Amino acid sequence: MGQKRGLRKRQRGTKLLKFMSWIVNRIGDTDIPIPLAILQKCWAASKKNFTRLQKRSMKVRKVALHRDLKNIDSLEGFTNLQKVQMLFILSFPVNEAFENILKAEGHHIELIDSVRRISFFRSQDGTFERREPDHDVKPLDLNLLAGQIKYEDKEESDDDELMDEEEPLDWDEQEALDIKQELSFADNEQGAATGIKEEAKADFVEEFIPPDTMDCKPSSSDPVIPVYPSASTVSESLEVLRSSVMALRYPSMTKTLNLIEEALVTYGSNMNLVPMADITLNLPSIIYLAMKGDPTNKNEEQVNRKAYLQFLLQFVILLDSRALDEQQVALEWKIDETDDQARIRLEKVKNGLSILLIAITA
Repeated sequence: MGQKRGLRKRQRGTKLLKFMSWIVNRIGDTDIPIPLAILQKCWAASKKNFTRLQKRSMKVRKVALHRDLKNIDSLEGFTNLQKVQMLFILSFPVNEAFENILKAEGHHIELIDSVRRISFFRSQDGTFERREPDHDVKPLDLNLLAGQIKYEDKEESDDDELMDEEEPLDWDEQEALDIKQELSFADNEQGAATGIKEEAKADFVEEFIPPDTMDCKPSSSDPVIPVYPSASTVSESLEVLRSSVMALRYPSMTKTLNLIEEALVTYGSNMNLVPMADITLNLPSIIYLAMKGDPTNKNEEQVNRKAYLQFLLQFVILLDSRALDEQQVALEWKIDETDDQARIRLEKVKNGLSILLIAITA
């Protein structure tokens, strides 16, 4: 029994190190703190087996991160600047030993006294700098995915490294889960519902390729849409859309990205909420287009279908609305069922984006 428990702990430790490496390698350029819950969701969305992500596993990982990063000065496998980046992104405290190491290396570091969180850091050579956002800026920038999260190949995600097994917790782990201060650390579950409050009433939607309505399933009657309060503003939704499109990393999407950028620059701050009912109504058509848009020849511009579905799943996750629960489940099933080599015409991707933009700015 003791050997099995030790093996489970070693396996969990390996998975935790892989998660920390993912933060450093995929989110390493981010210059604003991000709630841990959102990082875990985005990590899961970049994997093919998102449906197996367990809330308890997220809590276990959170406690383990808090424990390991308390003694970050002795953490192996990362450079000191990578450790600084992890502490900054997660808003974790800097212990005194690690602070002294950084100062001895010639780095400049300033901490918030009460919580020992990094308020300012500049590397010795001046090439790496991080600063705590102003108090009137929300702690989550929905650009966190922009150009940084890559959708992973099947070989990279088949090992189930994302998940912790549903096993009985050891006594110390269960005790840790019961300690509120351990669980509340970096636990801003509402982070996905916050951000820069801006209005983005885009008048450019007609410049996109119009939806190919001939490929959409006809509907005899409009479905009844449950009314849930929207979790995001129009501007936030456009930010999420921009970040998700950038994560697709297709050069042919440059014009689409430029149009989204123009809309975000043009329209000022506003508390208007996105019409979630319109997004809920249109997502089934977008998913249908994604599953039916097979290329007719090899010369057509194409996108990996699973990557596009993961893009849609990521968009739904970051909107963080109960109204999208059914769409999220549907996307998870589609991702599991889709062949890794399946392709979709780029035109269909643009059609889906056009529908999303119309829904967001309705």
